[in-house]
Amino acid sequence: MRKGAIGFIVAISLAILGTTCTFQPKAEAIVLPWNKEHADALRVFQFLNYIDFGLSEAIQTEDALVLARQYEILAGNLDLAVIKDEQLIEVIEALGKLVDRTKTDRLDEQVKAAFSAKTRERIYGNLSGSEDILDSIRQQIPRLGAPWYDYRKNRDEYAAILRGKIKLTEGQLRKLTELRKEMLRVSWELFGKYQIGEEERIMEKEMDRFVAVIDEYDPDLMARQLRRLLKDQPAFEAFPPFWFYSGMAEIEAGRVHDNYGLNCFNRYHQTYRDLFKKDPLLAMTAIERLYLLHARERVQRLKNLELVRANCSSTDWQFYLFASILEGEMGMIPQAREDLYRNIDNGRQVSLCSAVLGRILMDSKDIRGFSDVMADFIEDYRVLPGDILMLASYCDQKKCREWLDGEMSKLTLSIAKSDESCIRMEIPSGWLSYPCSMDVDVSWSRDERGWNTSLSPTAIAVLPEGTVDEKNRLVETYSIPNGPELPKKLYAQINHRLFEVSSEWELIPPDDGIGRDIRLALGKAFPFYRPETGRYELVYYRIGDRSMRKEPAEREDSSEETITAPPVPLLEKPISKDSLPKRPGDAISEDALSPDIVLSPDISGEEKVRNISGDR
Repeated sequence: MRKGAIGFIVAISLAILGTTCTFQPKAEAIVLPWNKEHADALRVFQFLNYIDFGLSEAIQTEDALVLARQYEILAGNLDLAVIKDEQLIEVIEALGKLVDRTKTDRLDEQVKAAFSAKTRERIYGNLSGSEDILDSIRQQIPRLGAPWYDYRKNRDEYAAILRGKIKLTEGQLRKLTELRKEMLRVSWELFGKYQIGEEERIMEKEMDRFVAVIDEYDPDLMARQLRRLLKDQPAFEAFPPFWFYSGMAEIEAGRVHDNYGLNCFNRYHQTYRDLFKKDPLLAMTAIERLYLLHARERVQRLKNLELVRANCSSTDWQFYLFASILEGEMGMIPQAREDLYRNIDNGRQVSLCSAVLGRILMDSKDIRGFSDVMADFIEDYRVLPGDILMLASYCDQKKCREWLDGEMSKLTLSIAKSDESCIRMEIPSGWLSYPCSMDVDVSWSRDERGWNTSLSPTAIAVLPEGTVDEKNRLVETYSIPNGPELPKKLYAQINHRLFEVSSEWELIPPDDGIGRDIRLALGKAFPFYRPETGRYELVYYRIGDRSMRKEPAEREDSSEETITAPPVPLLEKPISKDSLPKRPGDAISEDALSPDIVLSPDISGEEKVRNISGDR
């Protein structure tokens, strides 16, 4: 009996163990669908918050472009495989009926054009002696972001530029308010359907407060208010845009070395639930993370570069430009080349992108690739000479040398006179079409400083009235009372933020005659009239600041001179009179900014700044 009882107990135990082993996989199979349903529900309520954010922002700003952008994100980028609830689709359809795409698309193109010009101006305008074009791009693009972001931060600035009505009508605002009330019913129905996610739903008043906070101009105040908002309403912790704007507040406040900003952008990526096929905020978040990450964090940089390419559109030229510089640093030359050619082929800041591509190839020591692209760029009318002047001096191809000779042949130097002597130098406009400062020094001796002038970033010199050559711009230096009247040689130095040019000039003997005497007499009688008393011929030039310099005496005896070749080709040669420019003129790119300030010669011989835009 005892043995039978023991056998029965053992049999029961084995049966229980066998049952447990048999049904354990089924238990896991039951858990997986619940997890998926839970994740789907959280996506639904995150999308509800996105909709409410868009409605609140459109109502508070009363801006048609803001409404159109929110609709584009919610409808155009929505992944329908993720959101399938009919109630939400109906809300998006109702929102779309309030958007006039014909009008807003036209205004959006104007915003993009203005942003492109502003970004170019900021990149060139912030160049300094220790910062080159690549450094300026690294610093400025993360701060400016994208057109939609800069527009939201500076709506008043853009309103003065846009041609068209951007304010929402009373009827549109009323329907938006009614649609927002409808969101209460939709939320109630979805809560009943999923029975989870209530803790992540942000209510209407809290969302309005968030929209008001991110509209704050002071980044320090904005950052403090966002931190308070998170303490007051923890539901924002699961709302990705909260972390995006928190991180941007840190960037704009200049706290780039504080880990809090980077942590905010990381939190965006962690809380984002893949609602959209392309997310503009995710693309910009990746750019900011690339800006804050250390160069040694290669794996993280690669992941964020992939996020940028996956989420930005073809019009986001600034992101491709920024990414190409990092790719060049990381040795990803083919990808950097592809990103820059995407911009060039689309006509987006062609001159700037061409200069960056040439610089990346030169720094990577890809001599053949560098020479090939430079040969193309010097023939592209969209590329401004000032962007590639320095790069072309490193190109070994004969075509590049001829192009440089042609550009330098456009320079002219002369002495004008009324009561005092002054120097006139005509410089190709393609060298000056940048919001950069520039210094010009002309002397009659290497040991003495002669005439000099400095152009501010907002000034551009212009030719005197009646001159037909509109391709050159005139720089007229300050007068020097004790300067020589007509030196036989002059030495000129142009120091631009993009290039440096040294040149030597010889006097062309003037024709003595009654005509010249009359012009000089008129110059003495009328101080505003400054006749040309002597013109000079360019005999030697050098582009770039190098430690080695040939003196004129050495150049006269070329058979005995021995020069050690530098590691990079150095352009230091006399002008060939047979060299002619190979490109027709200096056509200004459409991306070039129109200057607000012009420089005109005063009757006293000093520079006079004149505002032509009407701004004070």
